[in-house]
Amino acid sequence: MNPSDKLNIGGQYVPAPLPTLAGLEGTGRVVEANGANIQSWVGKRVSFTQVRSGAWGEYSISTPDRSFQIQEDVPLHSAASGIICPLTAIGMTEIYQSTSGKKGIIHTAAASSVGRMLNKLTQSLGIPLLNIVRKEEHAALLRS
Repeated sequence: MNPSDKLNIGGQYVPAPLPTLAGLEGTGRVVEANGANIQSWVGKRVSFTQVRSGAWGEYSISTPDRSFQIQEDVPLHSAASGIICPLTAIGMTEIYQSTSGKKGIIHTAAASSVGRMLNKLTQSLGIPLLNIVRKEEHAALLRS
């Protein structure tokens, strides 16, 4: 489950008109493709995003510009968080790199999925990162 989806179904994120099906991001296998240029996607595993929700349905409709193929050996739990969180972490580092007078990044949800990705990414890029957590076990998670 993508953390943003967990917040969404708990009513703490983007409000959706009811009734609605949860899921901003998902992973599945293409069963039908509408368009000659994507027929080769049928049978392939993909990760995808939805405009509002619905990715958790037995079937879901997405578009090629909101989808990408994933390899068979990628675990579903990894693929299911393969778009929103990584792009957020990448975006944070790109903003940092394009900002003058910066000293580092402060992240107040450091043990979240985005936080853990940001932690690894900033280490690899040599960007100073100040991680803030609320619980000692979260600090231990980041240290490991």
